[in-house]
Amino acid sequence: MKTKLTSLTILAVMLCSLPASAYDFEAEGLYFTITSTSDFTVGVSGLADSSIVALKIPSSVTYKSKTLQVKSIYAKAFQNTQIESLSVPSTLSIIGDQAFYSCSQLKTVELKEGLTSLGSECFSDCEKLVEIEIPTTLTYISSRAFNGCKKLTQCNLHENIVTINDYAFGNSGIENINVPNNCESIGIGVFYGAVNLKQVTLSSNLKTIPAYCFSGCSNLQSVSLPTSITSIGDYAFQGCKSLKELLLPPYLESFGESVISGDSLIKSLVIPNSVTNIGFYNYKYLKSITFGTGLSGLPFYYDYNYDYSKTYKAMNAYFNQNSYNSSGTRLTYNDALCENLEEVIIADSEKYFSLKGFLDVWIKGEKDYYFKDDFGKEFYPPFSNCDIKYYYVGRPLTDIKRFSEKSTGFVINSTQGHGHIGLLEIAGMCTTVPYFYQRVDTLVLGKNIKTFDVSNIYMDSIKTIRCMSVIPPTLNSSNLILTSTYTDLAVYVPQGTLATYQSADGWKNFWNIQEASEASGICAIETKPQDVAPHYYDLQGRRLSKPQKGINIINGRKILVK
Repeated sequence: MKTKLTSLTILAVMLCSLPASAYDFEAEGLYFTITSTSDFTVGVSGLADSSIVALKIPSSVTYKSKTLQVKSIYAKAFQNTQIESLSVPSTLSIIGDQAFYSCSQLKTVELKEGLTSLGSECFSDCEKLVEIEIPTTLTYISSRAFNGCKKLTQCNLHENIVTINDYAFGNSGIENINVPNNCESIGIGVFYGAVNLKQVTLSSNLKTIPAYCFSGCSNLQSVSLPTSITSIGDYAFQGCKSLKELLLPPYLESFGESVISGDSLIKSLVIPNSVTNIGFYNYKYLKSITFGTGLSGLPFYYDYNYDYSKTYKAMNAYFNQNSYNSSGTRLTYNDALCENLEEVIIADSEKYFSLKGFLDVWIKGEKDYYFKDDFGKEFYPPFSNCDIKYYYVGRPLTDIKRFSEKSTGFVINSTQGHGHIGLLEIAGMCTTVPYFYQRVDTLVLGKNIKTFDVSNIYMDSIKTIRCMSVIPPTLNSSNLILTSTYTDLAVYVPQGTLATYQSADGWKNFWNIQEASEASGICAIETKPQDVAPHYYDLQGRRLSKPQKGINIINGRKILVK
């Protein structure tokens, strides 16, 4: 039995790839080639009568007094012909590669039960093909099978489909499609350029959304990613301009480069804790992003695209050696990083998180604030071009300032105060306040904060500090604080700790210390109505079925639930 299956498989491959250049006899306006003299089977090799437009493949033909069963259609047998309709018999099991490629007048196709093999590009570029029913005996859709079928709006995929290969429905007219639950694999660019596609339901057994899967599906409005997905490939949703929400599954491990394009309407992105590898891009309309605990830093590396001097070449080599992710996205000199971002959440973890600046090639003097590396080039801190309303840091940060020649950050030659943060909350597992260049209105120091180096924060702009620890953090470099800061800034401390703070070194110099009415650092976050059903996560990036007591991430926003 095993030998027979192997032989059939080999035969299918041969018939799918052999062109219709030779034949044994002609009958009923068609060319036929004998495939087995013992089993009395034949394959259709081509069209003998070019006037035929309604093509009906017979189930059998007679040749030299023998009745031969029609089992296959050879590769390229009818490509570029003018047939308008196709009907095949139930005896047919194999249709070869490009068998009906670019049949520009083909409108209707009737495939029967018994078909087991559909060749690659079988109906590719049949621009007038409107509808097709896939037989239950066919378990896979071959690569580019319906690519370029611009009027093919519907294709019902039955439960026996286990594989849909590369670009199978690329550039087609498909509007809605359900990928059955038995399907375990879909290929690269399977719906690439399907501009009419609006809604997709995916199999619960899929592990991967491959590269370019929905790229160019400009009208895609809804896609639900099953929890089984662990990887999303590069450019998977690039050009999906109508997609407003992308809920990442809880066990996702890899998020490719430029998964969504810069003009995507997606406003909120929660990267689960399970993600350890990620590419990124300048998402124009993104307003909220949460980085899960599986990431070790911002998923960008910073390169320089000019090449006209040894200095710049040396810079190039430097960045390629020292960047966070050598397979990440290059941000060139004129890129603004997520310029409309309003909320950044770096989830709680004890592991350090790398926060590096990005390259700005403007020469010294043309910008008010700049960073420099060893080669004299300038940098801005991440998201400093944004007016961020809420910035939560739940883990220790590194690389945001270079303290020595051997560290991995950057040499700084800049005045603080570039960019703006409405509320900056340093909490979670942080014990010290990391360096920030942006101007900050309200600073929240979590209960684990033990030291606060004033030089790390641009104090001139701060109006309010909220301290969550009952033990006042050690206040370093207090001599850098302006007198007006001591006299005007409001400091809120936990209930029952007012006297402790008023007597602590550094803190006692503040004139306006008050006990807070509630022990919450979430003092400026408003709940806004969402266009989509709410989704909930905890600060570790785990998906929740409903909000829990404490801090929740609801539709990308950090909310305290009492």
